[in-house]
Amino acid sequence: MNIRPNFVRDEEPIKAQDIARFYEGILQSNRECAEMAYVRARLAISYSLLGATGSAIELAQEVQAQLSEIGIEDSKFDDRVNAWEKTLQEEAVNALNSDMSAPTYQGWKPTRGHIFPSDLSLPQGHEDLLKWRSLSEHGSENFRKLLIVNAIETNHIESIFLITLGSTQNLIRDGVDQGVIEAHDQSDIKENGVIKSILEDTLLAYDIVNLVVKHQHDLTSDKISEIHSRVVATARFHGQHYVPPGDTRTTTRHTVYVNTPTGRVKFCPYNLVDSELVVICKLTKTLMVKMSNPFAVASWLHLVLAGCHPFDDGNGRVTRLVASIPLLLAGYPPICISLEQRSAYVQAIHDASNGNHAPLTQCIFEGMKGAIKMVEELKD
Repeated sequence: MNIRPNFVRDEEPIKAQDIARFYEGILQSNRECAEMAYVRARLAISYSLLGATGSAIELAQEVQAQLSEIGIEDSKFDDRVNAWEKTLQEEAVNALNSDMSAPTYQGWKPTRGHIFPSDLSLPQGHEDLLKWRSLSEHGSENFRKLLIVNAIETNHIESIFLITLGSTQNLIRDGVDQGVIEAHDQSDIKENGVIKSILEDTLLAYDIVNLVVKHQHDLTSDKISEIHSRVVATARFHGQHYVPPGDTRTTTRHTVYVNTPTGRVKFCPYNLVDSELVVICKLTKTLMVKMSNPFAVASWLHLVLAGCHPFDDGNGRVTRLVASIPLLLAGYPPICISLEQRSAYVQAIHDASNGNHAPLTQCIFEGMKGAIKMVEELKD
């Protein structure tokens, strides 16, 4: 049997977050290290310490397979992986059972159970959005400014960060690279560099969406995971927890929900997420082929993807990005929901889950108009 390195040490002299960043950096920057079992094993351990046990197990199993191919066994590492699996499965089943028995405000319904709103009318005044779009094609200055508005607002509404109005206006005028970032007093993130990096991640996610639209690529589960990976690239470390970029809840085995005074808003069970994503993408492709009302398709897609809640975090941002695709294909701007719309937006999603999509399409329409107005008010 070959001599093996010590993959498991009891001492951890630095924070797990720092360890994860260090080993991720090695794997990303040095292709020769990409298959180094030691680096991957240490990264898996750091993920487990950050609460991303499902992702740790997935990576560790790749390490075990790699070691097996070259005749190496590490019983201590194997024992740790087995312990992760046992603990995670117990926690996952208990959390899922608890969620199923908890009081419900809004339950989860499988994608095929949501009736498409085929009789929904286009929002009154939608033609004005098309007129504006004719003056702001992809890559134009107006379109760039609009995406900056969207990038700011989609993070504002999720309370990722909060910047001042003056800073928002400055970023729209001068761009993220040259604009001045000033965090609001109530912002959880105060570091300007971190806020800038999150904005850049969001804009790169819009680039992915725009490429799907430009080349009319099919929406796939992998594409949704790619968008998520970009959205949470900087924000993947949340305190001493880790949001695995692109890993769905089928991998992480996490049950998620939102508490309300009258019960939980419940989402797709973690073990069904991957199969639901396949259904969502398949039905979306069918709907967009014969699309007569892109707002109806966007609202339906928003509803089912938000209900699926594929990831541990970042679902709202990913949902608005992905649900923008049918609108962009039809020549409309992407979805933009402002912080001021939050209450109406949450209620509109609830209404859509009960079959009434009119409030959600109106909310989307009003958000678009608000974003355009902000850009137009700052024209030189």
